[in-house]
Amino acid sequence: MKVIVCPDIHQEIEPLAFCIQQLRDGEVDKCIFLGDLIDSWSSAGWYDDPIRSPKAVLEKMAGWKEEFGDKFSCLIGNHDWSYTRIRNLHYSEILKATGVSGHQDRHIREIEALFDKYENIFQLADCVDGIVYSHAGFTKTWLKKYIIYTDFMNIRPKNFVKFVYDPMLKDLPTLIARLNDDFKTEKMKRWWLDHRSYSPTGNDPDEGPLWVRPEALKNDSAFKMQIVGHTECRDGMKMYCDKRKTNFITCIDTPAHDLCLYVNDGVVGDTKKVKRDDLECTYANTGGWYWS
Repeated sequence: MKVIVCPDIHQEIEPLAFCIQQLRDGEVDKCIFLGDLIDSWSSAGWYDDPIRSPKAVLEKMAGWKEEFGDKFSCLIGNHDWSYTRIRNLHYSEILKATGVSGHQDRHIREIEALFDKYENIFQLADCVDGIVYSHAGFTKTWLKKYIIYTDFMNIRPKNFVKFVYDPMLKDLPTLIARLNDDFKTEKMKRWWLDHRSYSPTGNDPDEGPLWVRPEALKNDSAFKMQIVGHTECRDGMKMYCDKRKTNFITCIDTPAHDLCLYVNDGVVGDTKKVKRDDLECTYANTGGWYWS
């Protein structure tokens, strides 16, 4: 399968719009967005922007999901997650506990309501041709603790790896489907996806799939091949692997949030940088604005 991958856009919608157009034109079979749809250092001034506001980008994502179904995977990032399930928290608790980074802190409640409305378009991860896609990546440490907690009441059974964990890894689509189902229920309690460690950067294998950094991930990867965003790489795509070269992590986030990646039948291919000037903004009566 030919896949085009778009990492964090933080309301810079153009790269993802380019990927969607590739899908619409039949150039690729699937588009995967790696999360962090909203929040950037400049996004506070975009709250009412007709193209880059949280409302505009969420509506556009929902429209694309309705149009393409399973051909478009919209994963959730830590910034997106920060605005979910916070209705009963005090403002100070929101900023402290859930990681809302202050970019649009005057509109936390309004953005939360938008994510409540469109929560069904998001998933935690995807798997295509043996590659696992998520916002930041899955560590063995996190995944094992999660399975033991949810399936065995937090008591590790004997021969857990041999009879439970390893068989799960042999059927990745089923495991990823389970995590996506759990993610939308109280089974995956909020703290599994919140910032979990004492490392301010998230460089700790105890961190979950919305926060962990590649340096921790490469030596404790739950899967042989993962493609992630979350960590900005100044030179574009950066690849990490452990010393034994058994786990490979491809990170494709950039400070400019302008990179797309092609993956062909499970093989990482070329990247493309997409600038605003590369795309023409057009209005369609049926679909609203889009780039073509």
